[in-house]
Amino acid sequence: PARTWYPSSVGHPCRRFLVWNFIRWQEKAPHDETLQAIFDEGRAHQPSIYRRLEAMGFEIVRESDRPVQWKIRGGAVISGRPDGRLIGFRGEKYQPSRILELKTMSGFQWDRLHDVDDLRNSDHHWTRSYYAQGQLYCFLEEVPSGVFVLKNKTTGMLKLLPFERDYGYINELLQKIEELQPMVDSGVDPEPIKFDWSVC
Repeated sequence: PARTWYPSSVGHPCRRFLVWNFIRWQEKAPHDETLQAIFDEGRAHQPSIYRRLEAMGFEIVRESDRPVQWKIRGGAVISGRPDGRLIGFRGEKYQPSRILELKTMSGFQWDRLHDVDDLRNSDHHWTRSYYAQGQLYCFLEEVPSGVFVLKNKTTGMLKLLPFERDYGYINELLQKIEELQPMVDSGVDPEPIKFDWSVC
């Protein structure tokens, strides 16, 4: 069962999905070997992306072993670890540092993303969730900005999308958690969303 709210999933559009991760987790079908292979492939790319960024001149603090936790109103706890921090570029120090989030994706998806608004407004809910994840990490780590590094798994090319902390959007995410936490605590199902084949 989920024990805290994770930045990587809070942006999911289905509130039932989020609550059921806590209260009905045992009913969830395990993902298949193809999806597991995709997850494994993404993790395998992470060290090479760090090395390539460092070769370009970025100074990086890589992912920590310990998650940051934040308790919000109503007793909900958000917990997670960003992929790292950018602390400088070719001798110039960033004060403060910037959140670093690494994502690998198909060439088709990579070609469609040109700035952070393309992430936020993507047709695919899992891509929109990246934006929520980056924003929550800025909140948890108390920094004003970050960078998504997107790797095209077909060509290997990298694309850097800088972003600024968006307090209005972060507040929407926090309110969402605050509304759902009592449902988790009392085992109540949220109302279903309108059926969407890409989500349901």
